[in-house]
Amino acid sequence: MKPERRQEIERSLSYRTISAMATVMDKYMLDPLLGLIPGVGDLIGSLFALPFVYVSLCKVRSVPLTLAVVYYNMVDLVIGLLPFWVGNVLDFFVRANLRNFRLIQGFVEGDEEIKREVSRKAVYMAVMIVVLLALTVLLVMLLARLVEYIGTLFA
Repeated sequence: MKPERRQEIERSLSYRTISAMATVMDKYMLDPLLGLIPGVGDLIGSLFALPFVYVSLCKVRSVPLTLAVVYYNMVDLVIGLLPFWVGNVLDFFVRANLRNFRLIQGFVEGDEEIKREVSRKAVYMAVMIVVLLALTVLLVMLLARLVEYIGTLFA
């Protein structure tokens, strides 16, 4: 990446925003704490990934990078949706936002190793995104039935 382009991205509000979001969401544990809100916490946390997708797709202009960002966010979402507090506990160890920021930062700084790794795994990540979407739907359906069942116990 040309030095001018790199500086333009690094100075952009969106890049600075994702840097701050990665810190708040993962270092200060806002993401796992949001996951504690029953039913919607993990979905709200996933919305915070949208600026990362924007930067990777519109600022850095890399489809493989965008696939990686979406993939790691989907992994975080699926883990957070695991029932019986398993997902909530595991969510404290998954740092998808920091990982996504490091990938974006690597692309902006021209880290060839990160670029090669992301490009090499692009097809795998695309396939896994579809699998993770299906798994997300199944987990949401399972959780809905679980809530319905628990509701009948108290009715």
